[in-house]
Amino acid sequence: MKTIEALHRRRVLRATLALTTILSLCISCAPFTGRMSEMPCGENAVLGVEHIRSQKPADCLASCVDMVLHYYGIQAIVPDTARPLEMISFSHRLNEEALTDDQGYKLFAAVLELSPEEMAGHILQERPLILIYKPHSQKVYHSLVMSGYCPERDRFYTNDPARKKPGWVKLTKYPTFEKTGKYLVLLMALHEN
Repeated sequence: MKTIEALHRRRVLRATLALTTILSLCISCAPFTGRMSEMPCGENAVLGVEHIRSQKPADCLASCVDMVLHYYGIQAIVPDTARPLEMISFSHRLNEEALTDDQGYKLFAAVLELSPEEMAGHILQERPLILIYKPHSQKVYHSLVMSGYCPERDRFYTNDPARKKPGWVKLTKYPTFEKTGKYLVLLMALHEN
């Protein structure tokens, strides 16, 4: 099992290096939409991500991708077979499908390792994140959408498909990836075609 996780970590790091450069060039192209208020906390500091509950625990990544696609106004069918450990290949499939919103902006997906500060920065720039983590007491990975940030309380607003409704949590509740102090996330953003 450790060999699979080590191989997976190496793939994530390689993909991160390659995609970070592309991402920094592409993401700045998307327009500011005004979907997030300038207010620092409360419901006004939360992106308009519709909460979707997963039907089965194994459907968490598919439910999270659905939430983010709906946020961007993109209608697509996400297979229930998408699993958190397969997110690199899943992000490649999303990029190959060349999904676009109603204004012609193309969806770009990348798997990254981000610090809490970097995660907050993406959310404040109106880009929800899908956090992938392994709960302390479980053997399987889980996914949830991070759709808000409150700097005063140092809390993130999460849409967890395993829960009935979203809410505020401290990020320390979730384990980091491989003790790097960073979190494994799937970033989906829009950029000009």
